[in-house]
Amino acid sequence: MQPPGYNAALVGYSHSKYASTRRELSIPHPCLFLQLAQNLLANWHELEAIWDNSTISRTKPIDSLNRAVEGEAGFSDLPQFRAEVRSAGRYIFRADINSFYHSVYTHSVPWAIHGKAVAKANRSFRNNQDDFLWGNLIDLWSRNLQEGQTIGLPVGPDTSFVISEIILCSVDKVIQDKLPGIRGFRFVDDYEFCL
Repeated sequence: MQPPGYNAALVGYSHSKYASTRRELSIPHPCLFLQLAQNLLANWHELEAIWDNSTISRTKPIDSLNRAVEGEAGFSDLPQFRAEVRSAGRYIFRADINSFYHSVYTHSVPWAIHGKAVAKANRSFRNNQDDFLWGNLIDLWSRNLQEGQTIGLPVGPDTSFVISEIILCSVDKVIQDKLPGIRGFRFVDDYEFCL
């Protein structure tokens, strides 16, 4: 295991997305990536409980035969979700979180898991990982993947998808509590509601 202060830079890779567009992907240091992936796996049941709090996410992580994880629904399911929501109201509200992966504040991950006050009160790394909240470890290893930066998640690794669902399912819960009965869904970082 790498020491907690160890960090490395991401390696960029330009991937052909569609006919003429490209997406910049990030390749993390394998040892640091392993630490993050192991931490997520060790706490998978707790993460499932967080995802279960969202009734509007259509991309909760599930096991995959093609990758480590994938969302419950794929792009081919979007027309059905839209039809179900749009048939229920007159007005459509759509929102896309712009540059979501690039703008994530890594400290928000343990806040979404444990609550901000608890996560901030228990962020010191003592002698070993057992003294550290597992949500703060996700934050730590996410930062270590990118030279200690607190802003952004690497685009491409499945760990970033899992972490994004931790944060956005917590946002979903706030929306559900503030607007009970609202009809809608979230697909990755795109929201659609109907009134």
